[in-house]
Parts: sequence; structure tokens; C-alpha cells
Amino acid sequence: MRVEEFYLISEGDYSDVMKRFIKEERILKYLNMFYKDNSMEEIRKALDEKDYEQAFRICHNLKGLCLNLALKGYFDKINILCEELRPRVYSPYIEVYYNEADSKYRMVMENLKDLFE
Repeated sequence: MRVEEFYLISEGDYSDVMKRFIKEERILKYLNMFYKDNSMEEIRKALDEKDYEQAFRICHNLKGLCLNLALKGYFDKINILCEELRPRVYSPYIEVYYNEADSKYRMVMENLKDLFE
């Protein structure tokens, strides 16, 4: 799979990320770092522990990473979760938004697996 194809099937914005990183080698470097990142698992752990401050912090960082990598489809989901976590207190919608973000995350990870293998 090519990088441009990855962005197409992952609901990302290839032209936006190319403007930022200029070379595909740089994009691949940061996509590989993203692929190895375990932030979604850390958000899950923080939510299980009812540590909404930590969950928000991780989610906020992940949101920035998605913006920088132009992963628009995933950003849309993680952004909603981040805003729900912003008050750093329980909300019945947190699980719903987490599951939606996690579903999109898993799709992106599968596509990254195809890109790197």
C-alpha cells in the first residue's frame, strides 16, 4: 500500500499532511510512531480507573497528533471524546464516544499494518 492510498482509505487528508511534512519519508516516520503508540489503551485504563483527568490529558495529546498527521476521520471521533472528557468528570456519553473513537482507531491501525507490512 502507498501512503496516499492509506490516507484515502483511512479518511485522512494526504494533501494536508504533505504540505506539513513535505516528504513521504517523514510522514512514514511519524505514522510508524503513531502505529506503535498505545494511547487508546491508556485512555481505556484511565477510564476504568475513573481517572478522568488522565484520560482527558491523553485524549487531548492524541487529538493533536491526529491533527498533525491529518487523520481527519479519526480526529473527528477523538475530538468528540476529548470534549466530553474536558470537564474531567463522569458522563454517561464517555463510553459511547470512547467506543466510536476506538472503532475508528482500530480501522486506522489495520490500515497502518497494511502500509508497514
